[in-house]
Amino acid sequence: MLPVKILRPGVLLKASISALLLADVCRRVQWQEMSAAIRAIDLGWLALYLVIGCVGLVVSAAKWHLLARCLGVRASLPQLLSLYMVGYLFNQVLPTNVGGDAIRAYELGKSSGRTQPPAIASVFMERVTGFAVLVVLVLAGVAFDGRAVRDPAVVIGVVAAIGAYAALVTLVLLPSLFELLVRRVPASVARRLVKGIREFQHAMHGFRREPAALLGALAYSVLFYAVTIVTVYVGCLAFDVRVSVFALTVAVPVVLTVSAVPISLGGFGLQEWAYAQGLGAVGVPTAVGLGLALLARARALLFGLIGAVSYPLLTRSAGSREAAAPAAAARPASPQRPVAR
Repeated sequence: MLPVKILRPGVLLKASISALLLADVCRRVQWQEMSAAIRAIDLGWLALYLVIGCVGLVVSAAKWHLLARCLGVRASLPQLLSLYMVGYLFNQVLPTNVGGDAIRAYELGKSSGRTQPPAIASVFMERVTGFAVLVVLVLAGVAFDGRAVRDPAVVIGVVAAIGAYAALVTLVLLPSLFELLVRRVPASVARRLVKGIREFQHAMHGFRREPAALLGALAYSVLFYAVTIVTVYVGCLAFDVRVSVFALTVAVPVVLTVSAVPISLGGFGLQEWAYAQGLGAVGVPTAVGLGLALLARARALLFGLIGAVSYPLLTRSAGSREAAAPAAAARPASPQRPVAR
């Protein structure tokens, strides 16, 4: 018997949307073309695709490290890099797009010895700065070349994603609006929600004292999306498809924005549809767009498995060093021996 949680209407609805989107992509794919593209894939370009993906991962972890330090959350860059990969894994196996972020915030708060709100605030700001840059890239790209948003469904997806994130940021950063909404839930639950959101907002105030850090986070976001565009370009070359970098600079932000809409089960179906539609608008065959989406998903799963192995080892090593430090400080200094003359 399936758990009751899996049978919730919301989960079933998202699963249905995922299935419909996948069916639409599969209906339009020329499977002979897909088979030929897979057989002709260049392993050298594929290896470079993975290497550049690693660069993007390091950039994201460095941005998170910068924001976490602003709030006094102590964690090394290797720890955050491994934890970021763990988030990838949970995003692949949980029926939500934010499951990995929740895991990252929880583990960071636990391992750093701080309360959860600063850790949550660092993850939240890491996402917000990234999406803010993504919106600018979408608007700038569309102003120069509107091919990527000719499909009305793509336009709806972009508007829905921007609207959802704007609503989330407004809800989180305006206490009065949040407290107005929680009045509709039971009093005991409302008290816990209000207390938690106030602690989170207090942690967010730490960024006001560090404007340079926020500018640095935005710069990291620009670098990340530049790396992502190059990664997709190399992925196209791996499938022996030639497309201009400028066209991908317009299309890739649109693809990422549509993929962020929380309407499918863990992003399944939606990401594949967004790649096929968005990249197809700039000349990438539907089969190759689907292949790139599956390749991105496989890469995320690979990184997630690496993180699942490396993060416990790094955390255990850091814990051992912290435990050894007080013992070393408490150990009496050995008397100095006289120097023989």
